[in-house]
Parts: sequence; C-alpha cells; structure tokens
Amino acid sequence: MLAINEQHRGDRGDPWSGIDLRGLFEKLGWRCLEIDGHDFSQIVPALENAKASGDSDQPTMIIAHTIKGKGVHFTEGKHEWHSKVATKEELKIVAAELGIEEAGV
Repeated sequence: MLAINEQHRGDRGDPWSGIDLRGLFEKLGWRCLEIDGHDFSQIVPALENAKASGDSDQPTMIIAHTIKGKGVHFTEGKHEWHSKVATKEELKIVAAELGIEEAGV
C-alpha cells in the first residue's frame, strides 16, 4: 500500500480520511490495485492488469493516489481549482512550472 503524504491532503477535509478504502472494497469482493496516479509508468500497467481480468466476475478498482494541482505552486492542494479558470498570466506560470512550451498564447 502506498503511504499517503498528509502534508498534501489539500485545504479541505478528506471525507475518506482514516478509512481503509482498499480493505473495505476487498472485503466486498473487489480486486484492488493501488498506484501513484501521477506516474504514467504505473497507470498504463494498472489499466492493462485490470483489463486482463475481464473474464472474471470480480470487479477491479484502481486506487490512484494524487495531489490536486500537483506541480504548480498556487494550485497544489487547493480544491477551488477544480472549478476555477486560470487567467492568461496564470497559464504562463503553469506552463513555466510544468515545463510546457507555450503555443501562440
């Protein structure tokens, strides 16, 4: 099981805090895969693993641990960015912090 970094829990209470989500679903008969949701080298194999069990009646859950707004100093861990639109200036900062080349902005 991945360790959850409590420092990056965001600025809202986690409704699942303290709940062993994997354990709960495994007791209900689910097959659970747990990954770092920011690591594509884990995402694709987890999806392939889930698809490979397609003949089984057992459902599969992928628990992908992520941090809201990861990699951008003013969005990381801030729940309001799920519904907020960035300004052109903020988009330039995002592009710089994530190493993205801007295209005609």
